[in-house]
Amino acid sequence: MDFEEIWSDHKAFIVTVGVALMALLVFLGVKSATFSDDTRRNQSTVASTQSKLRRAAVARPADIRALEETEEGLTTRLAALEKDIELTLPEEYLLPESNAKSAYSSLLSETRSKVAEVAGLENVQVPWELGVPSITPNTRDEMQRYLAGLYVVQRVVPYAMEEGIKRFESIEVTPIRGGNFIRETRATFRVLARGRAIAGLLDRVLDPNQPLILTDFRVARPPRGEGILATIQISVYEVHPDKAVTEEDAA
Repeated sequence: MDFEEIWSDHKAFIVTVGVALMALLVFLGVKSATFSDDTRRNQSTVASTQSKLRRAAVARPADIRALEETEEGLTTRLAALEKDIELTLPEEYLLPESNAKSAYSSLLSETRSKVAEVAGLENVQVPWELGVPSITPNTRDEMQRYLAGLYVVQRVVPYAMEEGIKRFESIEVTPIRGGNFIRETRATFRVLARGRAIAGLLDRVLDPNQPLILTDFRVARPPRGEGILATIQISVYEVHPDKAVTEEDAA
């Protein structure tokens, strides 16, 4: 059988195989070119990275030790700061892990009733709310901050009674928004009394055995001339070394 007979009998098959071979050769050529381009790009990237690493500064052991010593010193100073300014709350003023809202409401009601009872016996005018809103805060964090302020209030009011102060014009507990890693809650008292009673109250507040942090003190003489109107502000601080406290944290 000669070529013409083969071509005549198998022309369609030969053409199909030829086209397939051409397509395969074209594909291999494109693949090889693409692979070569990728290889060149990867080699260039590796070379560039190696060059950057060679130029990068390497920390010396002495530098690392110096930084570690600095960190240790700052940690020690921060621990001392926490001890100096943070107020240790009694267990009953710390919210439990569960049923926080119920515990908050119960403690607030109980404290108000106790203060009102003692104030009534001593004939001292004290705002029933004690500076804390009657509406329960939305977050556990804010509830705990109000309880810290309430603890200060339930300490200061008896001090005032014992020193002869008969009238609280107002009491306000205010969690301060924002801040850095130190967060503040203020308890502000406006009392009307004679100077000697106010001086005695300040001595009690600043008692070194159980000190509170006095952050503002102002006096004025009211128009009606009933002694001295004093504003006393006491702050409770919390230290959060691991994060900056934002307004969202405080809310």
